Amino acid sequence: MPDDNIHSMYDRQTTWVEPWGYEDLGYDEGPTRSYGSGSYGASSYGGSSYDSGSYGAGPGSRSEPLSYDDLMPEPDGVRGRLTQLSLVDGRVVDITSGPVAGTRFLEYADEHDREIRRLADQRLRRMAPPPEPYEVMLGWLDGLVGGRANLEALDTATLSPAAPDLGLADRTAFQRQVVVSVAEHLDRVADRWFDDEVRSALHGALSAVLTHHAVRVLTAKSPEHAAGALCWAVGKANDLLGQGKVVTQTAVAEQLGLGSLSSGGSQMAESIRGLKPQGAHRPHLLSCPDLLALARPELLVARTRAQIIGWRDQALAAQAEHRAQGGMCSSCRREAALNTTD
Repeated sequence: MPDDNIHSMYDRQTTWVEPWGYEDLGYDEGPTRSYGSGSYGASSYGGSSYDSGSYGAGPGSRSEPLSYDDLMPEPDGVRGRLTQLSLVDGRVVDITSGPVAGTRFLEYADEHDREIRRLADQRLRRMAPPPEPYEVMLGWLDGLVGGRANLEALDTATLSPAAPDLGLADRTAFQRQVVVSVAEHLDRVADRWFDDEVRSALHGALSAVLTHHAVRVLTAKSPEHAAGALCWAVGKANDLLGQGKVVTQTAVAEQLGLGSLSSGGSQMAESIRGLKPQGAHRPHLLSCPDLLALARPELLVARTRAQIIGWRDQALAAQAEHRAQGGMCSSCRREAALNTTD
């Protein structure tokens, strides 16, 4: 411990042992330490009040790189982690320090150790090098198609025009009426604005929702709202909607009699994606469009899949070149950094 953490009282040196806390790790949250009124009995200290600034800059102000050991509390028994104050009439008359082991305060020390260790791990992980550009790209593409296996197997075949099974035989009469109405609205939108491949994607999205989260369609405000949300999800996943694209959202919304096409679109996209991970954020590379991640390659038209294959091949080529030069991926570098500090 620094020398300025050694204080004297009654001509006797006493060590104030204070383990690492939230503020030392650069965090604002967490419990704050309170020292009462701040005086601790001014006369006991020769008339001077206790001031946290008198303890110096503290360990949080170091300029050298932090290691894992720097972020851990001082081992119990070196100087003692348990500090106890004795007060008479509200004034400090003695300060003693000793091991916390074997006392009723051990559980608090263990809890504090676990929290500090968690914060230390977070701090060290943030200090690790950022991911390589090709890793960011591959992470984003994984989310678009539902994983690395799907990304590697991706092709540019045109989507089948065959209508998917909507499970009408297992529905009640009312539910069949709702599903058929939604499918008819999707057909009308496809007839006016899109081609047969987009029609297949729209019906495939409807089938996916009915299979995994049918309530999203069956309890929508209206069949038009359900159809609009499906059109928004498939359109955003294939970069079809917007100014300068195939059609604007406003035009499709007006055809369906809706005020906004995106209303309920995000929730519908979640139902299509299911439990599959959404993936990383879109990389600001190669002018990539902001494609919506549905994690289902069967809902992507051939043109969209061809773009994804082109980005995939560029990223894999960059990965191979980086590894040939002896480079490590960011996760490997991060683990290596953590292992060297343990």
